[in-house]
Amino acid sequence: MKDRPHTDLSSTPDKMHIPFEQVYYAYYRSLFFYTKQMIEDEADVHDLLSDTFLKYYDRQDQFTDIEQAKAFLFTTIRHAALNHIRHHKVRQDKGADIASSIYETSSKDHFFDKLVLTELMGLVTEEIEKLPAKQQAVFKLAYFEDRTTEEIAELLQIKHEAVYNNKKRALEKLQKIFKNKEFPIYLAFLKFFMG
Repeated sequence: MKDRPHTDLSSTPDKMHIPFEQVYYAYYRSLFFYTKQMIEDEADVHDLLSDTFLKYYDRQDQFTDIEQAKAFLFTTIRHAALNHIRHHKVRQDKGADIASSIYETSSKDHFFDKLVLTELMGLVTEEIEKLPAKQQAVFKLAYFEDRTTEEIAELLQIKHEAVYNNKKRALEKLQKIFKNKEFPIYLAFLKFFMG
């Protein structure tokens, strides 16, 4: 995944050409999380993102508004992911039609739920970088790598209680931060991390 400081595009004036690099670094991480929800193989996700940003690059002069660019990127990557799943299914000759089941669950509400979750993951990634090192490590292992308390304790060479306490402190700090965010983001945070 591309690491770059968070780019605030809200300051980009409307009706101006938006620099490609600015859009790329602002949305790569969010698009990655969004696509990873549909496709497990990270190499495939990176390939699809490269194709998506290439399509955006070829058409970038058409976008004068950041919301148009964002909508184009998310719609393009969604279609690319669904096509990838469909082609993968054909190659694998699986019995279940994965792509059609995703289409069935991809109503507008579901699509926007995934967008909110994607935005949440981008924000959480930024905020955990501000936590103390031990809390950061425990949080990443617990929520991003889905490790058990025992595994985390062994990896970090700390007691189970320390894992629990660091995870609890990290969640409390993040909850305070996300309480002040937009309501859908806060609800997604509660559902995903506190539920």
